[in-house]
Amino acid sequence: MGDPLEVLLLRGEGERIVMGPDLRAGQHVQFLIPGNTFHTARIIGTRQWFLGGSTEWPGVLPEDVEIGMGKMDELAAKFPKVAADIRSFPLPAK
Repeated sequence: MGDPLEVLLLRGEGERIVMGPDLRAGQHVQFLIPGNTFHTARIIGTRQWFLGGSTEWPGVLPEDVEIGMGKMDELAAKFPKVAADIRSFPLPAK
Protein backbone atom coordinates (compact mmCIF):
# COMPACT_ATOMS: atom_id res chain seq x y z
CA MET A 1 0.00 0.00 0.00
CA GLY A 2 1.15 3.55 -0.48
CA ASP A 3 4.37 4.42 -2.26
CA PRO A 4 7.58 2.40 -2.50
CA LEU A 5 10.37 2.98 0.02
CA GLU A 6 13.91 3.42 -1.27
CA VAL A 7 16.49 2.05 1.17
CA LEU A 8 20.17 3.01 0.95
CA LEU A 9 22.41 0.31 2.45
CA LEU A 10 25.93 1.35 3.38
CA ARG A 11 27.88 -1.86 2.92
CA GLY A 12 30.41 -2.81 0.27
CA GLU A 13 30.30 0.07 -2.18
CA GLY A 14 26.76 0.98 -1.15
CA GLU A 15 23.55 -0.25 -2.69
CA ARG A 16 19.89 0.68 -3.02
CA ILE A 17 16.87 -1.55 -2.75
CA VAL A 18 13.23 -0.61 -3.14
CA MET A 19 10.54 -1.93 -0.82
CA GLY A 20 7.15 -2.18 -2.46
CA PRO A 21 4.58 -4.49 -4.01
CA ASP A 22 5.89 -4.53 -7.62
CA LEU A 23 7.94 -7.73 -7.62
CA ARG A 24 8.27 -7.68 -11.42
CA ALA A 25 10.06 -4.34 -11.12
CA GLY A 26 12.50 -5.81 -8.58
CA GLN A 27 10.84 -4.37 -5.48
CA HIS A 28 10.98 -6.30 -2.21
CA VAL A 29 8.07 -6.95 0.12
CA GLN A 30 10.52 -8.09 2.80
CA PHE A 31 14.26 -7.52 3.16
CA LEU A 32 16.84 -8.47 5.81
CA ILE A 33 19.39 -5.76 6.49
CA PRO A 34 22.58 -7.47 7.70
CA GLY A 35 24.27 -6.40 10.93
CA ASN A 36 26.93 -3.70 10.73
CA THR A 37 25.05 -1.98 7.88
CA PHE A 38 24.19 1.69 8.16
CA HIS A 39 20.95 2.36 6.33
CA THR A 40 18.47 5.11 5.66
CA ALA A 41 15.26 5.29 3.66
CA ARG A 42 12.93 7.66 1.91
CA ILE A 43 9.52 7.40 0.34
CA ILE A 44 9.50 7.62 -3.45
CA GLY A 45 6.39 8.21 -5.50
CA THR A 46 3.52 10.62 -5.68
CA ARG A 47 1.35 9.78 -2.67
CA GLN A 48 4.17 10.30 -0.13
CA TRP A 49 3.18 7.59 2.32
CA PHE A 50 4.38 4.03 2.92
CA LEU A 51 2.82 1.30 5.00
CA GLY A 52 5.53 -0.91 6.47
CA GLY A 53 7.40 -1.88 9.58
CA SER A 54 10.88 -2.53 10.88
CA THR A 55 11.90 -5.02 13.52
CA GLU A 56 15.19 -5.75 15.27
CA TRP A 57 15.86 -9.40 15.96
CA PRO A 58 15.74 -10.55 19.58
CA GLY A 59 19.07 -10.17 21.30
CA VAL A 60 19.83 -6.71 19.91
CA LEU A 61 21.10 -4.54 22.75
CA PRO A 62 21.24 -0.73 22.75
CA GLU A 63 25.03 -0.85 22.50
CA ASP A 64 24.67 -2.91 19.30
CA VAL A 65 22.94 0.01 17.54
CA GLU A 66 24.87 3.00 16.24
CA ILE A 67 22.95 6.03 15.01
CA GLY A 68 24.42 7.59 11.86
CA MET A 69 22.78 10.99 12.27
CA GLY A 70 25.48 13.64 12.37
CA LYS A 71 27.97 11.35 10.62
CA MET A 72 27.03 12.25 7.05
CA ASP A 73 30.53 13.46 6.09
CA GLU A 74 32.20 10.44 7.71
CA LEU A 75 29.84 8.04 5.92
CA ALA A 76 30.22 9.89 2.59
CA ALA A 77 34.02 9.58 2.86
CA LYS A 78 33.76 5.86 3.67
CA PHE A 79 31.34 5.24 0.76
CA PRO A 80 32.48 7.69 -1.97
CA LYS A 81 30.53 5.99 -4.78
CA VAL A 82 27.25 6.81 -3.04
CA ALA A 83 28.33 10.03 -1.28
CA ALA A 84 25.86 12.13 -3.29
CA ASP A 85 23.09 9.66 -2.39
CA ILE A 86 23.99 9.86 1.29
CA ARG A 87 23.72 13.62 1.21
CA SER A 88 20.43 13.54 -0.76
CA PHE A 89 18.49 11.56 1.87
CA PRO A 90 16.60 13.74 4.35
CA LEU A 91 17.73 13.91 7.95
CA PRO A 92 15.24 12.49 10.43
CA ALA A 93 13.13 14.90 12.44
CA LYS A 94 14.42 15.49 15.96
